[in-house]
Amino acid sequence: MQDHQFLKSLPSLIVKDATLLGFWFFEIPGDLQPITNQEQEWANELSPMRKRQYQYSRGYARHSLSQLFGTDPLKIPLYSLPGKPPKLSPGWGNISMSHCKDGLLIGWSAHKVGVDIERSDRKFNTEHLIKRFSFESNEINKLDTKTRQKQIINDWVIKEAVIKSYEGNLFRDWKEWKIERNSRMAFHKGNGHEVYTYLVDFMHWSIGIALEKECKLNAPILCIDL
Repeated sequence: MQDHQFLKSLPSLIVKDATLLGFWFFEIPGDLQPITNQEQEWANELSPMRKRQYQYSRGYARHSLSQLFGTDPLKIPLYSLPGKPPKLSPGWGNISMSHCKDGLLIGWSAHKVGVDIERSDRKFNTEHLIKRFSFESNEINKLDTKTRQKQIINDWVIKEAVIKSYEGNLFRDWKEWKIERNSRMAFHKGNGHEVYTYLVDFMHWSIGIALEKECKLNAPILCIDL
């Protein structure tokens, strides 16, 4: 069944407060939450590690949205194939999910939204990433090693969140988006789209959030379950 056909079959809802936002953080590992029979069937087709990730993320997405909407988690009209951007039935808003080895982040908005999370202390080959993804190498290279790695992680989570907000492709769209750190905006070089961006440093994690509409707060508020 095609995505749009499935979504049309789900119950519709009109979110009355267009400024409403929801962001939830869950530490991994943790107990699993209920998912639908269809989601369990999809999970059973995955490797053991991916199966656990899928069950965890979809279960807590349902858990979070059930608190937001005051309804049964299994009745949340979420369509979320493995490896595909999750979708909600028309009128239920937009959802984005991201996980790293020990953290899950879920974002919801009435408008387009994208989220990404990484460990702040994640180790990686900075030179490889700079070359492959065309970071601002002249600026980055002036920093000491520790600061450079943190800046790359910050840039990474922001840009990936931006790309997710428009259901883009990381490798195809990376160079198309320009991040303006001072203004907390991102601009698409081709079509002129503008996205509001927020960086949240939370304990051991760096969190990137991208919103189609500006948040009235300095930064979106996280609901935390540790």
